[in-house]
Amino acid sequence: MEALTQLIAARRAGTGVEDGPLSPRVTDLRVRWEGLPDWWREGGNLLLFGEGSHMPEFKVDAVRGPPRRSVVAIGRDSRFLCMTLGQEGALVAIGDKTIAPLGALSCYGSSTVLVGEGTTFTSWAMLDCRNGGTIVTGPDGMWAHNVSLMTDDTRAIRDAATGRRLNTFGGRIVIDRHVWLCERTRVLDGARIGPDSIVGLGALVKRCVIPPNSIAVGVPARVVRSGVTWSRKDAP
Repeated sequence: MEALTQLIAARRAGTGVEDGPLSPRVTDLRVRWEGLPDWWREGGNLLLFGEGSHMPEFKVDAVRGPPRRSVVAIGRDSRFLCMTLGQEGALVAIGDKTIAPLGALSCYGSSTVLVGEGTTFTSWAMLDCRNGGTIVTGPDGMWAHNVSLMTDDTRAIRDAATGRRLNTFGGRIVIDRHVWLCERTRVLDGARIGPDSIVGLGALVKRCVIPPNSIAVGVPARVVRSGVTWSRKDAP
């Protein structure tokens, strides 16, 4: 567990994401080999699995092949549908009591995905992190149907004359604690969403900062109200 903490801290330091409340709480971890495909052990990968959690389906990327020397930590009482890993050095940590029964995650190369404890996904959600990118989400997030997070566009767009890449390669997404992502929200590279905020239906958040206690809507997302918070209870 101490080694995992140090690994998470090192990855965060390398991307400029501060430590502290956004480090997922992952407890009751044990090394697990049973139920894993042969390529998992052959590639020197490690699964740390919490008590009471559901084993996700691990998939191989058809282009990148099986992962090598990657680490996945799933805290206790958590559920995640499937994970696709590829290349070398991926790090995934899913916090305690994270419920994502239709959550799909892809993490390639030396990329990092950290999902805070107590995060819940209503139904389908997708996280895609590649090219050394980073996705960090704080605890107690609430994600509605068909939410997606992508650190880059998965293909290069280049200047025709110079060949220089124009779109992000290995971006960063940071979502703070207690953030509500409404249905069909898209969060892309360069997004930073502050605590206690709400991102409205169908919004697109890219290369912008949404302050704490804000409501943001639209394409691209813009803040339409400040000084708010939200509760999971639908009470008057």
